[in-house]
Amino acid sequence: MVHVCLCSVGCPLQWSLAKLLDDQQWLTHYLDENKRRLRAGYALLTGALDAAGIPYVPASAGMFLWVDLSAALTGSSNDSKGSGDIGNSNGSSSSALSWSDESSFWDYLVTKHRVVLTPGFTFHAAVPGWFRMCWAWLHPDSLPVAVERIVAATKGWQQQKQQTAAK
Repeated sequence: MVHVCLCSVGCPLQWSLAKLLDDQQWLTHYLDENKRRLRAGYALLTGALDAAGIPYVPASAGMFLWVDLSAALTGSSNDSKGSGDIGNSNGSSSSALSWSDESSFWDYLVTKHRVVLTPGFTFHAAVPGWFRMCWAWLHPDSLPVAVERIVAATKGWQQQKQQTAAK
């Protein structure tokens, strides 16, 4: 039997949060600064993805970005940047991928290269190879480093697949 405890936040915390939200000057500054930081992080991330040749669907709001790593997983070329058609990337070889391939690459990316993306299967992507990136929780200077690690991971993944195929 599962017990669920539904309780509210303590009164002192509620009072503190109410005071913060009542302070219009602080709230305006906070929201403006948050928007500025999100924009800066997005610009750094998309710049690094563009430089690396990694396709993505441009975000119009929020803190997440869809990236297409299907070509990197298969070792083929993919030119779907900005298509807006998540998981159907202009004739890429992503259909040759399986959800197991995506899951295996995700595990490799996390364990060997220390990059955490959310695999597309968790969002019911149409085809394997799409990943969701969140840029809001990292320091902006870390975003290009994350992309460098993704590039290194895809190269390592391709080498690993070639070595396995040669055996």
